[in-house]
Amino acid sequence: RAFRGGGGGGGGGEQSAVDAAWSKVTGALSPVLHRWLLRLGGSPAAWLAARARYRRSLAAVCVGGWALGIADRAPRHLLLDSGGASAGEVVLCDLQAPEGAGSA
Repeated sequence: RAFRGGGGGGGGGEQSAVDAAWSKVTGALSPVLHRWLLRLGGSPAAWLAARARYRRSLAAVCVGGWALGIADRAPRHLLLDSGGASAGEVVLCDLQAPEGAGSA
């Protein structure tokens, strides 16, 4: 049983409602990132390397965006690189000016 966050306590009826909602949401989802990363290289070693590049570059984009004050780091503003030695890296494609930048 996967961890779904939330606090402690709560009645049994409340927990079954949470389980039903969780099943409804996740029932329509199909995880594909791991398959996409595997197709990039075709071997387990290449998959591990692409996964590491993904993890590191996503962390860099998040920290860099936070440090620069880029407020909108939604998934729709991220691209996944699929070519060459940088396959699996995350690229931020929405570099609007940070809030308040350029105002006098």
